[in-house]
Order: sequence, then C-alpha cells, then structure tokens
Amino acid sequence: MGAESISTVDPDEDDLEAFLTASRGGDLDTLLRLLAPDVVRRADRSAVPAETATVIRGARAVAEET
Repeated sequence: MGAESISTVDPDEDDLEAFLTASRGGDLDTLLRLLAPDVVRRADRSAVPAETATVIRGARAVAEET
C-alpha cells in the first residue's frame, strides 16, 4: 500500500478569511466554492469525539462537517 500524496496550497489572506468566515457562519455554498472537490480532512483521534470520522473525503462532506 503506497503513501497518499498530500499537496499543500498557500492560500492568500482573502481566501483564508473567506474560509474562516464561511465555516464560522455555516455558509455551505462559499465553503463548496473554496474547497477543492477532492479535499481530504484528517483529524487526530484524540482531537475529535469518538463518533467523528478521522478522515473525511470530498468538498461536500468536509463542508457539511465543518
């Protein structure tokens, strides 16, 4: 089994502010516009409730969970 590739993008300040505002305000449409369609959200098991998945894939799933 190969290691997954993790690409990083350096967001500009406007994108970061838009993401934070949308996630805090529950603005799903803006989050879907900002997130890559194939985004993967990973969380440390100790940082999330037991019933929360540690890996979530796809813009809609990540946005809805955010």
